[in-house]
Amino acid sequence: MVNEATKSRVKRVLPGLVKAAVLSVLFYVIVYAITALLAPVEAFFPLYRPFTDVFTVVFIVLLFAAELSRGTIFHYVYSFARTLAFILYLIYVLDGGILALAVPIYGRPINVVVNLTAFLAILLCVLVLGLAKNVLEIVGFLSRKEAGDQTVEPASFH
Repeated sequence: MVNEATKSRVKRVLPGLVKAAVLSVLFYVIVYAITALLAPVEAFFPLYRPFTDVFTVVFIVLLFAAELSRGTIFHYVYSFARTLAFILYLIYVLDGGILALAVPIYGRPINVVVNLTAFLAILLCVLVLGLAKNVLEIVGFLSRKEAGDQTVEPASFH
């Protein structure tokens, strides 16, 4: 027979597990749809596909771990790592803001260079704010825990 403590633990963990699984599957479906939409231009960027697959797996694992550990300090650590992984992915994929590719038109390559450094800088500033938010949430969590507050739900920074 299953004792009451096990039933209580399952009832407490199951909603978080379901939420983490649903968010992970939803993110995968979104990435899959975007990848399918970008398939016609994938020939221009053949080196990015394997890295995008690795990034997707890392992001989903960190998303799942963060949602599963909600209410603990690990939630904020995983969220921080997820944002940092996204920053590194953007820097790599956007080549530091300068995209260059050769487009074959009528058998002749046409070199196209796009400067996205301003866009990348703005995007990175927003993501660094997300990192700062995670650090502030860690500090808030630790201060609430030190103060003896038993409810350690995150402060409303969202």
